[in-house]
Amino acid sequence: MAPPPNSSTHTTTRRSPRADSGPGCGQRAVKAGRFNPKCPEYQGYLDPGGPGRGKTSGDLQREYACEQGYLPKSEC
Repeated sequence: MAPPPNSSTHTTTRRSPRADSGPGCGQRAVKAGRFNPKCPEYQGYLDPGGPGRGKTSGDLQREYACEQGYLPKSEC
């Protein structure tokens, strides 16, 4: 028969840090060099975009510049 589990043996789980969405979260994320999708202060400006996300401001600017003929067709 196996001995009962030792009370000093237990599994610990680490919680991931909560996403910072409080005032100043944009500046903290930029300073840390990390994009924080939970921070509303810079959504749409520094948002890197990606699957399931809208176009970034850079994408929209390039699209507009191409439509207006400001960029060569090779860059569109």
